[in-house]
Order: sequence, then structure tokens, then C-alpha cells
Amino acid sequence: MVPKIIMSVVFYIFLSIQLHTSMAQTNWIRAGFYMYNQYEFPISEINFALFTHIICEYAAVNSTSYQLSLSPADEQHFPEFTHTIKQNNPSVATMLSIHINGDATYSTMVSTSSNRKSFIDSSIKIARRYGFEGLDFSWQFPATSIDMFNMGILFKEWKAAIDLEATDSSRSALILTAKVYNTPKIYSTSYPIESIQQHLDWVHFFVDYIKNDISWDRHTSTEASLYNPYDFDNADCGIREWIDGGLSANKMVLTLPFYGFAWRLENPMDNGIGAPAKVQLNLCGELLDKGNNLVLLQ
Repeated sequence: MVPKIIMSVVFYIFLSIQLHTSMAQTNWIRAGFYMYNQYEFPISEINFALFTHIICEYAAVNSTSYQLSLSPADEQHFPEFTHTIKQNNPSVATMLSIHINGDATYSTMVSTSSNRKSFIDSSIKIARRYGFEGLDFSWQFPATSIDMFNMGILFKEWKAAIDLEATDSSRSALILTAKVYNTPKIYSTSYPIESIQQHLDWVHFFVDYIKNDISWDRHTSTEASLYNPYDFDNADCGIREWIDGGLSANKMVLTLPFYGFAWRLENPMDNGIGAPAKVQLNLCGELLDKGNNLVLLQ
């Protein structure tokens, strides 16, 4: 039986020569994304000692008002999420991830100052109401240079609003992060690296290479490789591109997917990376097709 997994674990990476070997000597961030609406796994069963930050996925955004839109389930779960974590380990920071289904809503939201203000003010209000200590912005595939430019403006205005709210309320400023693609260049444009560097606490560098390959379901491959002998689509190359583009290494959090794929081999004697095969397990570990010669790569 394949177990259900709730966490996508992320670690703070240091790529400078000052990297310490002992975790106790560093300020490593050890975070996990908790998807309460997808998996049946009580918050109380998390080993809180393993984490410095736990991020709740996710709050949606209204496509008309551009304010955070919470369901009755969200309103029940969010206070339970933050209360349970603080009750078990007060040192763990709780964060709320914000996600929009559809790039059009994001594109329109970031396009005007009034839309951005509605979004920003709502996000800060919701975070404070439910006890979150930070906000995570998830828009991994902005398609145009205008979207990227406007996203950079959003980060600047968002950080300014967070700082002002912290001053006015005499509270600690909310953490501000974003989930980004493994390379700063996507389609024909690039992320606003200068704005990210100046205004975000860090970014979650999302590593999920297998589905970048259009034939990923027809041969075995690695889900998130640090190095890849076959092409440049790997974590090492992506990290170098971000750093070469101007993002400091201490602003990057490497995200590791906590799931694997399994394939049914066409030839059991040919069982290495790149071997012809058919996918048998999906992301949640559910068997798609029964057969022999299964190989599981994690």
C-alpha cells in the first residue's frame, strides 16, 4: 500500500563557502506545505520538531474584488491550523499560501494599483485575523513581460504595506515569500529578480522537472534531480541561473517534492533512468494500471 503524504518539504540552502556542516550552526529554514483539503492527515500528527515554518495551502482570490476569498471550511480550518501548531511548538512560524486558479485573475490583479491594494490589504487582514505570521504568493507561470513587471511592483507595494501595518500595530512584520519556477526565465520573459531580492524574505524554488519533459510518462526519470546527466533541467542549473540573474543564495529555499512515480517497464532488463516504460502511479500514489515489472523512483 502506498501511504498518503501531506508535506512537500523545503530546506533553506546556502551556496556560499561559508556554509556550515552542522544544522545547529546555521539559520536553515525547514518548512512544509500542508494541504488540508487534499489529504486526510490531522495537523496534530505532524512532527513539529522537524520544522521552522509550516505553510497552509491555500487561500483563493476573488476574481472580481481581488480580495482573499475564504470558504466556510477555510474559516474553520485556518484558526485550527495556527492554534494547533502554536500549541504543539510555539517556535514554528505559520504561513498562509495564496493561490489563484487561472493566470488571467492574477494578471488583472497585478495590473492596476487599486486591484493590487485590494489584494494586499485583504491578505494582511486575513493573516492577522487567523494568526498567520507570513504570506506566500504562488504564481509560478506568469506568461508575459508585463505580468512580470507588475508582479515586481506588487512585491514592492506589498512589503511597504506589511512594514506600515507592523509599525501601526506594534507587531512583528509578516514574512513575505513566493513560490517560483526552477529557472528565472520562463516562456520569453523573466521573473523580477531585483524586486524579489529587495522585497521578499525568500522564494520557494520549486523543483518538479519530470513533467517538463513532454514524454515524461513514457520513460523512467527522476522527479527532482540535483544533477541530470541528460540535460540542463535540474536543480543545480536552475540555482545557478537565479544567482547569475542577481538573486542571493540566502534568498532561496529549495523545494523537494515528497512523492514519487512508478512505471511499468517495457523490458525488465532495461531498468535504468530513461528506460522505456509506462507510468503506473500518479502524484498521490494511486495505482493507475496493474501490471508486472514495476519500478518506483523517488
